[in-house]
Amino acid sequence: MKKVLFQFEYKHWLLQPVTLLLLLLWVVILLYAVGSGKTDVQRQLQQHDSLVLLQQQNQAAHVAQMDSFSTGKKTIQAVWEDPSNAYMIGESHGKRYFAKKPLPLSFLSSGQSQLHHNVQTLSTSPDSWFMTMKKAARLNNPHNTLFGKMDVSFVLLYLFPLLIIAFNFSMLSAEKEDGRLPILAAQGLSVKQLLWHKTGFRFAVITLLTILVVAAGYFYHNISAETFSFNSIGYIAAIILYSLWWHTLCIWVNLLKRGSDFNAGVLFTSWIALVMVIPALVTVLITTVQPTRSKMQLMDEVRETLTEFDRKNAQILDAYYTDHPELVIKDSSKLMPVYMYKYMIKYKHTLEALQPVMDAYKKQALSQAQTAAYLSVVSPAMLLQETSDEYSGNAQTQFLQFEVAADIAVKEWNAYFTPKSLGNQQLSIAEFQQLPHPVFNNTISSAKIAYLIACMLLWLVLLAVLIKIRIKKYTLI
Repeated sequence: MKKVLFQFEYKHWLLQPVTLLLLLLWVVILLYAVGSGKTDVQRQLQQHDSLVLLQQQNQAAHVAQMDSFSTGKKTIQAVWEDPSNAYMIGESHGKRYFAKKPLPLSFLSSGQSQLHHNVQTLSTSPDSWFMTMKKAARLNNPHNTLFGKMDVSFVLLYLFPLLIIAFNFSMLSAEKEDGRLPILAAQGLSVKQLLWHKTGFRFAVITLLTILVVAAGYFYHNISAETFSFNSIGYIAAIILYSLWWHTLCIWVNLLKRGSDFNAGVLFTSWIALVMVIPALVTVLITTVQPTRSKMQLMDEVRETLTEFDRKNAQILDAYYTDHPELVIKDSSKLMPVYMYKYMIKYKHTLEALQPVMDAYKKQALSQAQTAAYLSVVSPAMLLQETSDEYSGNAQTQFLQFEVAADIAVKEWNAYFTPKSLGNQQLSIAEFQQLPHPVFNNTISSAKIAYLIACMLLWLVLLAVLIKIRIKKYTLI
């Protein structure tokens, strides 16, 4: 009987023109999503590599210029022309690029990366401060897949369930409506056998096809086999669980003994609720219970602080030189215009004054994103999105961690250069070459992945219990 059921499914379902057309369309969409994601990742990698090359070229060129002046081949006519001037090196000549390099699986959820900054310039310029202030207002939303580009995560999250529903909403009700159930019952077939064999066949075909297409696109886009690591296997497991859950939901709905129209309505409503409505409600709940300061509030605070220091920066500068007499410039020929020292001391104090404010903001934002990850348990779709984002390195928490690291690097850069600039000091070639090249190491949280996978399993267990209860009450006739 099992062999007959599989043969029937193969001939009646898989060889139908509509089925083949839908599967072909699904393959095309998946390949497009993989290609689109890889294009974004390659663009990020090229940007990262070009910044590294630019940094190396600038350093080599500036070392040559410093050597020309130190050996007397060139003479300094103005302080601005001095390539060893600490202020000029910290502000422009020696600036570094702190980048978030894409992970091997970044193509899965590359759309998220378009909503965030991936590069931070390390400089004493105020434009490099407080990366979090550059975020768009909508990034307060912990679930941003709809705002990003069409990638693998988007396709699996939104379209995969619709494909499963289209193939399974009437797998039992259609048999009843077409009058085949009495014939199957007369052959000694139970409802449990019928459902599991029909669902098992369709689950295997759809899920295996999806995994193979994503894997084929993965390797086609020049990703080496070495990068197909444990993380790749974990994501495949997440796809399998997500697919299994939607197939299992279709079984439960078919066991309600209603018509195909009713089944389609219930399943489509479930899709809307789990994929769109619940994530939106969770976002509203999180931003209400755990709000963060708005970008406008942060900008106002920065503006007020700058205005306050503008009024008294001359006194602050005098007080600074009183506390640090060793930095007082004695050679007037090396002095920059006075307004430059006022400018530097103003921004030094602004950075120090706003640091607690920005630290509190980053702490709130990170806590909000972590809460969103925990609350993903309320929807399998949210669990898959968080899993995709985490494996791709584009989760909200990972971007916030990058911003924290970038702000720390900028703070350390300013702490090194500001005293030297206020003292009008010079850097030697050796000191210039030893300037740090900070690197951000993006990591995947194993604990978070384990939590998300465990929650998906819990959803499956819940459905399995409901199905067991319904099967006991169901008869084929």
